[in-house]
Amino acid sequence: MAVIEARAGLNLTIDDVANAVGVSPRALQLTFRRHLGVTPMGYARHVRMSHAHHDLEAAAAEAGGSVTRIAMDWGFANPSRFASYYRAAYGRPPYETLRSRAPAQLS
Repeated sequence: MAVIEARAGLNLTIDDVANAVGVSPRALQLTFRRHLGVTPMGYARHVRMSHAHHDLEAAAAEAGGSVTRIAMDWGFANPSRFASYYRAAYGRPPYETLRSRAPAQLS
């Protein structure tokens, strides 16, 4: 988990993670399924999605940013696939998160 979280912005493979922790890819998959109920790459997608969600909220607060750029920053090369994952995770399309917050107002 720590390897995936520390390298969330990189395009990791199961082999990359397994090598980093010194186990076989199969052992890594079994351990993740047993303890987290998800594959290592499913966990990696969750971590990247969480970062993308945070960045979409931050971009909305700053009145800047784009869904495609943020998706690509977190390793989602296909914007429509990202939108599908995002909707499944957060119940709305990513552009709604991007537009959901009003820009910060000056006092």
